[in-house]
Amino acid sequence: EDTVTLVTDGDVDLHQSSTTVPLEVAPFTVNRARLQSNSGVGSELWLSGSYEASGTDFNLTGGDIRLTGNTTITAAQGLFIDSGTVIGPGALTLNQDSPFTGIFFTSVPLGTSAVPLGGLTIDDASTAFGLNLGAVNVNGNVDITSGRQITGNAPILVTGTSRFESTGAGNITLDNFNVFEDTVTLVTDGDVDLHQS
Repeated sequence: EDTVTLVTDGDVDLHQSSTTVPLEVAPFTVNRARLQSNSGVGSELWLSGSYEASGTDFNLTGGDIRLTGNTTITAAQGLFIDSGTVIGPGALTLNQDSPFTGIFFTSVPLGTSAVPLGGLTIDDASTAFGLNLGAVNVNGNVDITSGRQITGNAPILVTGTSRFESTGAGNITLDNFNVFEDTVTLVTDGDVDLHQS
């Protein structure tokens, strides 16, 4: 019912069964991380600060993820988010360091109109898998880099500046009912398909 602190050089696998009490986890660096809140309505995982799986993968599953402050999640080999919605008010930074795996969202919305993210930064080193975004709602700036293609599968709403870069000459396809309220920068040797509603 209060903050959980995890200290180890090994793996972490933490589950919360309650649907009424959030799972609040303090920042950590471990070898492998798996955090799961209850998947029922009202369940939440609360994060703020820096979290790292320095050896292998990082998995987040269950209910909504609430960023109570600016949050950075780093995975050495694969970052998997299979949860409800990721909501602010904090900004979210995702780093995935391996060229052989990637960041996988399973169509998880990043922010909502009611509780947008305070910013969004993604750096995915994967050259094996493209970056597929679900709905994005950010009250701030967006900066997304992928080693392959970047695809928006749902509307992207950003109040600040937006930057999308494919370092591997992948296509950038953002062809939904997007709303970009400030400058959009696109960097790729591939094709670009950008829509504004």
